[in-house]
Amino acid sequence: MYVFLTIVLVIIFVVLLTFGLAGLSGAPWVPTRRRDVARFLKLAKVKPGDKVCDLGCGDGRILLESAAIGAKAIGYEISIIPLVLVYFNRWRSPYRDQIEVKSRDFWQADMSDVDVVFTFLVPATLGKLSRKMAKMKPGTRVINAVWPVPGWEVVEVDTEEGQAPLYLYIIDK
Repeated sequence: MYVFLTIVLVIIFVVLLTFGLAGLSGAPWVPTRRRDVARFLKLAKVKPGDKVCDLGCGDGRILLESAAIGAKAIGYEISIIPLVLVYFNRWRSPYRDQIEVKSRDFWQADMSDVDVVFTFLVPATLGKLSRKMAKMKPGTRVINAVWPVPGWEVVEVDTEEGQAPLYLYIIDK
């Protein structure tokens, strides 16, 4: 009985720890609504051949829909429960060969060759995002959900009544 209880407590601790790490890195798991995924794809003008990167990809909704369009989709996730969900969703997808999931912190990732980046980060980390995005190639489309990135020039804002705003930026070095 004590062994079982210990195992359950360790599992709970690990799950909570990974959710905490995701929150501290700036991307707590807040699932993107399906209607917001469609808005993102439209605003970013995702097309076949694009390389789309979702920072904190959760269950992979943006990855799946980007791949369905013909894009190469790369997602980063460190929380265990969303990670299990994204791997399962990728496995079920007919586009699984176009989807790559990385179980690591996206702040360490090289995103210099991506065409589109989707983020839903908390305001406290948006300054750090600016430094990360400065290393991207010109023309990269960056969308941040809910909050604008301080100091960046917004190209377009998608506001739909009752929905969180999506801010589009284009890297222009």
